[in-house]
Amino acid sequence: MRESQTTWLTSPASTRFHLNVEKSLVQRSVGVAENVLRLRDCLAPQIPDESCVLVGLFHDVGKVGMPSKPLYFKNDNEWEVRNRNITYKHNPDLVPMSLAARSLYLVAKYIPLSDAEARLCSTTMISTLKTTSAWPTKRNPWPFLCTGQTA
Repeated sequence: MRESQTTWLTSPASTRFHLNVEKSLVQRSVGVAENVLRLRDCLAPQIPDESCVLVGLFHDVGKVGMPSKPLYFKNDNEWEVRNRNITYKHNPDLVPMSLAARSLYLVAKYIPLSDAEARLCSTTMISTLKTTSAWPTKRNPWPFLCTGQTA
């Protein structure tokens, strides 16, 4: 995907909450990657750096939308911006898809992922931690990476 077809460098991380400003998706993704690397050093040093960085940077890449179709637009409703802090709105022309599915769809087209990386790129911390199979074990330390998404 060419840089001119994506909004990854300019997208907000949120429509109304933490980091709901232009270019904050990159800031948040880098923060998540840094947190994942720190956690990995303490909890699962056998996980490769590359995997930690891939998962951290691209777990929310679905927030860019699709090629040439951004997920977010600046909100033109001044009342919502002023009173509800909704600075961005969703693009109604996108095919409805979960953020996790869109992230995995976009990443997997360009970067080969292991099954563990794909799982983490396609899940959120809350939904992952609700399942018992998500807890780290000696044989499967990957689920701890989900905690890095709170950056």
